Amino acid sequence: MTFAADRRALRAARSVVAARAGRPSIADMAYYVYVGILAAAIAGSSVVRAIVLGLVSPAVAAGLQSPLAPGVVSAVVIGLAGVLLLLGKTRGPVVPRPDQVEFLAASPLPRWLSLRRSYLTSTAWLTAVIVVVAALLAVAAGLEFGAGPETVARWMLGAVSVGLLLSVVWLIGQRLPSWAAGLLAIAACMVAIASVLAGESWAVTPFFLPGALWADLAGLSEQPVAWAAVVTLCVIATVTFLGSFWLLNGLGRSGLAAQARRWQLAGMLAGSGDIAAAVGRLRPPPTAGRRLKIGMTGPFWAVVIQRDAVALLRFPQRLIVSASVLVAAGFLLSVSAGAPEGVRWAGLLVASALGYAAAGSLADGLRHGAAASGASTLFGCTIGRLLRASCVVPLAGTLVLGSIGVYLAAALAGASTSLFLWWSLLAVLWTLVRLSDAAKGPLPMVLRMPVPTPVGDVSILNVLLWQSDAVLIAILGATVTLLVSVGAPLTGIVLIAVVTAIVVGIVVMRVRKLSDTSL
Repeated sequence: MTFAADRRALRAARSVVAARAGRPSIADMAYYVYVGILAAAIAGSSVVRAIVLGLVSPAVAAGLQSPLAPGVVSAVVIGLAGVLLLLGKTRGPVVPRPDQVEFLAASPLPRWLSLRRSYLTSTAWLTAVIVVVAALLAVAAGLEFGAGPETVARWMLGAVSVGLLLSVVWLIGQRLPSWAAGLLAIAACMVAIASVLAGESWAVTPFFLPGALWADLAGLSEQPVAWAAVVTLCVIATVTFLGSFWLLNGLGRSGLAAQARRWQLAGMLAGSGDIAAAVGRLRPPPTAGRRLKIGMTGPFWAVVIQRDAVALLRFPQRLIVSASVLVAAGFLLSVSAGAPEGVRWAGLLVASALGYAAAGSLADGLRHGAAASGASTLFGCTIGRLLRASCVVPLAGTLVLGSIGVYLAAALAGASTSLFLWWSLLAVLWTLVRLSDAAKGPLPMVLRMPVPTPVGDVSILNVLLWQSDAVLIAILGATVTLLVSVGAPLTGIVLIAVVTAIVVGIVVMRVRKLSDTSL
C-alpha cells in the first residue's frame, strides 16, 4: 500500500472506532471548556501570581541571576532527561488504549504512522508543561531583570526545543531495555552533577545550551552567544524529533499491551479512590535476583531483615533509583538549609518530598506485613512484631543513604554537619509514616457517602484527605520543622517530637486494629 492509502485506511478505521465509542456531544465539549476556563481563572491566576511574586523576591532574584544559575538550569534539564529514560519503561509516550493496541500495533500499517498520534499527544503535553514553567521564569525575569521581548522569545523558543528533545528521550526510554535505560539515566545524572559542580565554568560542560539561554535571559551573557545557542538547539531538536518517528517501528506489541492494561487498571483503581492499589499496579515485576534464596532459619529479626534485603535486590533498577534519590534528598536538604530565606522553603519542600517518596521503595516489608494481617498466626508471630521488624530495612536504608548526601553537601558545598542529626530524626519520622500508611487498611465506605453542600457533593474531599494524610504529615511536617530549626533548633526538636508522637499514636491505633482482624 502507498502512504496515501495507508492514511485513508487509518482515518477510516479511526472514524469507525470513534463512532462505536460514542463521541462527546457539543454540549459536553462546551461544558469541559467552561470548567477549564473557570478553573484556570480562579485557581490558576492565584497560583501564577504567588509563583511570580516569589520569584521576584530579592533573595530568589539574586539566586536566579547568580553565575551558577546557568549550570543549574542545564543540570535540571539533564536530570529530567534521566528521569524520563527510567519512566519510559513504566509509562512511555506511546500508550494507546488496550482495545486499540491490537488494531494499531498488529495491523499491516507501519507503526510510525499508526502510533504517531499517541506520540504527538504526549509530546504536546510534555512540551506544554515545560513552556508553562519557562513562561513563569520569563515573566519573573522581565519584571526583575528587565529582559526584553527578543530575549524572552529566545528563551521560549529554547523551551519548546527542550520539550521536543525530552520527548525523544522519553521515547528512547520506552524503546530500550531496562538495563540500557538505567545506564543512560545514571550517565545523565553524572553529567547533571558535573554541570552543577562546574560552577561559573558551566559553558564548557556538555549540554550547556539551556544554561546559555538562561544566561541570556538573566543578563549574564551577550546576545551573539544566545542566538548561537537557540539556533543550535532548535536545529538539533527539529532534526532529532523528526528522526525519532522511526523508533516507533521498534515498539513491541506485548510491551504496548502491558503498559496499556496496567495504566487502564491503575486509572480505574484511582477513580474508585484506592490510590495505594493504583500505585501498586505501577510497580514492575521482579527481574534480576528472582532465584536468590531467603534463609528462614535463625532469629526472627534476622530472618525478616534478610527477607527485606533480598526483596530489594530483586528490583535492582528500582533500588538504584531510590538510593540515588535519597542521596540527592540529603544533599538538597543540607544545601537548602543554608540558602537564602526566600528559596529555603522550596528546597526543603522538594527534599522532604524526595526523601519520603524514595523511602517507599524500601518499605515493601511493611506493606507485606499489613497485607498479611488477615492470615492465621500459625507460628506465633503477631502482626505488631512483624511490622516492627520490617521497619529496620527502610529506616537503615533511609538513614545511611541520606547521610551520604548530607556528607557530600558538607564536603562539596560547605553545608553544616549538624544536618546529620536532622536527617536522622526525619528518617525515623518517614519510616513511622510509612508504617502508618501501610497499616491504614482499605478506604472506609463511610467516607464515600454523599456530603451535600450548596456547591454540590464534596465527599471527594474526604477521600483525598484519607489518601494524602501520610504525604501531608511526612512532607509538610518535615519542611515546617526544618524551617523552624534554622532559627530555633530547640523549637524544631520539640516540633518534630510532637509530630512523631502523633504519628506513633496513629500507628499504635492502626496496628491494634490490624491485630484484631488476625485469626
